[in-house]
Amino acid sequence: MKYKIKEIRRDKEMTLGELAEKAKIAPPLLSALENGKLKFVTTETLLNVANALETSVDDLFCL
Repeated sequence: MKYKIKEIRRDKEMTLGELAEKAKIAPPLLSALENGKLKFVTTETLLNVANALETSVDDLFCL
């Protein structure tokens, strides 16, 4: 699954490390999410990322 996390993060001028810390997830996990290298991700992780980016989970998906 491809996500728009990197685009949204860059628009908000956040580093990967800043977002990972704010979302309470490990930077390698966030990097894998941004680069579409994960086949499975929990709803909780997506919610944490969306909340950290001050957006909705729907906005994270590439449609």
